[in-house]
Amino acid sequence: MKPVVRAAYQTALSKAQATEAAGDLDGAFAELERAHILGQRHLLPHIVTHLRMLRIGWRRRDGREIAGQVVRLIATLPGFLTGWVPKGNPGGANISALKPVPLPADLQSLLGDFSVGRDVAKRVVVYAGTAALAFGALVVMDLQRGREAAEIERAWQARQPQRLADFGTTRTLEVTPVVNFRARQGLKAEAGVSYLIKTDTQTILFDLGFNRHDDAISPLQHNMEVLGIDRVKLDAVFLSHAHRDHLGGAAWENARSFGFGPTQPPLGATRAIAPVALSYPGSTVEVADRPTALMPGVASTGPIARRLFIGRIDEQALVIHLEGRGLVAIVGCGHQTMPKLMQHIRDNFDAPLIGLIGDVHYPHPEGRLWMYGIDVQRRLASGAGVWAPLGIEQIGAELQAFAGQLQFLALGSHDTSDEVLDLAEKTIGERFQRVVAGEPIRVIATTARLPAP
Repeated sequence: MKPVVRAAYQTALSKAQATEAAGDLDGAFAELERAHILGQRHLLPHIVTHLRMLRIGWRRRDGREIAGQVVRLIATLPGFLTGWVPKGNPGGANISALKPVPLPADLQSLLGDFSVGRDVAKRVVVYAGTAALAFGALVVMDLQRGREAAEIERAWQARQPQRLADFGTTRTLEVTPVVNFRARQGLKAEAGVSYLIKTDTQTILFDLGFNRHDDAISPLQHNMEVLGIDRVKLDAVFLSHAHRDHLGGAAWENARSFGFGPTQPPLGATRAIAPVALSYPGSTVEVADRPTALMPGVASTGPIARRLFIGRIDEQALVIHLEGRGLVAIVGCGHQTMPKLMQHIRDNFDAPLIGLIGDVHYPHPEGRLWMYGIDVQRRLASGAGVWAPLGIEQIGAELQAFAGQLQFLALGSHDTSDEVLDLAEKTIGERFQRVVAGEPIRVIATTARLPAP
């Protein structure tokens, strides 16, 4: 708003306030009509004027005016966004809200050069330019993603297996989902991931959930309390990758760290294992940058790189060697892609992969996590870029591969849609289980029972 127009607008508002205070509602409304003419091109002045008109309508007990002002208040935002307002319209309910009116003679010098058509044209140019810039930025970013993805793919094709020597076995394996999109009664659900893993000798907390709303007590903390999980008795915290819905929140992702909800309690003797360099107060975070034996019967695959639209991600999975049977993989998000993860396990481990438990990033037809109207999981964190999200044909082929190679499959719904879970159940049958927070999955050396008793 030009300074001279703003001054005239503020004068009209002040006169309206003084006149209303003196009990002259008609005189106050007339001043507000003048303020409306002066301020209707600008969002906040326009809203303020109609709110004051509404107040006078209420004091008059004028139903027509009250209804008219409510309608006009609703229309202020579309009018501002499009640039179209009825020039000279005084804003009262006695005149159509769409009707232009000749300007009062004393306002000609202030508003005579105002053109509705010019304001509309300016907005068209601004919006079109903004859209073009945004589209161009997306194209450039996706081209960069494509170049980096090609480099990562070349490195993948040139890789040399780093076969892991015998790292022991376990006779029992219990995996309890602590945080996921579905949860049993009494637990908090969210689009984040955490699993409690118990072997014969070890207790591992795999990922730390999201706490998207920065709750004082995070879903992870709440669920650990309900499930009787004692943090100080953990042998290790294993982080699949450095995304906020696995590190405990956006603040920890930004700080290249991790937390149990909003806090970072001392880890003490608990090991912390990540695929990339992270920090944690008072502790050294181990980096498993290749297939690595961690403890009896437990190993990391080491990270497999992927260039997503939102950036590069290096994700590791946990491998449990079940005595006499083979390997069970615990997966956090599946950004590696399942074909690469399964090939990587074949290349680097001697025992066969018999089962997979976790989240594998199948957000089709849409994901669980939306930000600013964008389907983040589908458009920015899967597939071959923002223009080529993961398709159902590829998902179906990967499920068929699971059916042909695995003895059992348990999938979470953190980043996999209900439609894909239905397809997985149809494809794999009784060997398939849906992950639900609070419902443990138990596997032993002689049999696999899904679901667990």
